[in-house]
Amino acid sequence: MDSITVMGVDPSSNYVGISLLEIDLKTMELISVETHLIDLTIFVNTNVLLDNLTFRLNILSVLFSRFLNEYSPEFVCCESGFINRLRPAAVIPLASAIALMRNCLNRFDPISVLDLYPPTVVKNAVGAKGNADKDGVELAVKNHIELKHLLDTKTISEHEVDATAVGMCKVREIRNNEILLLIN
Repeated sequence: MDSITVMGVDPSSNYVGISLLEIDLKTMELISVETHLIDLTIFVNTNVLLDNLTFRLNILSVLFSRFLNEYSPEFVCCESGFINRLRPAAVIPLASAIALMRNCLNRFDPISVLDLYPPTVVKNAVGAKGNADKDGVELAVKNHIELKHLLDTKTISEHEVDATAVGMCKVREIRNNEILLLIN
C-alpha cells in the first residue's frame, strides 16, 4: 500500500460535502484532493407516507454508500454535531445524518469507525481561528499551502470546503503517526 484515502464529510440533510484526500505513505504528502457535493434538495418526495427528512436521509443512505464502495477510503471522518444558537432544532436532522453515515460505514466495513471532530478542531486543521465563520474557513482552505494547488478553488462549494477541512484533521493525525500502527 503506497497511499491511503481519507474521506472528509460535511454532514447535513440538505447538502453533503465530500472530500477525498489521498496521502502518499512514504512522503506523507497529499497526492490529490477530489471533492463532491451531494445536493439532496433536488429530489422530490412523492411518497405521502414519508416526511421530507426521512425521504432525504433515504437518498443520502444510497448515495453515501455508493461513495464508500467506489472510493474505498481507509478513513472516514466528519464534523461532529453542534447546536446552532439561531436554529437549535437543526441539530436533529444533523445528528440523524451523522448516525445514518455511521450505519452506512459499518455496512461497508464493520470494523471502521466514523471519526468525529468538533468545529474548532476542524477550523484549526486548516489554519482558521476557532471562531472563524464559513468565509474564514473557506479562505483558509483556499489559501492552504498544500490544498490550493490541488483544489479547483473557483468552483468548490462551502460544503466541499468544510469536508476538506474535516479530512485535514485526519491527515494531521496520520502525519503525527497517531494512527499509522493501525494500517501496517
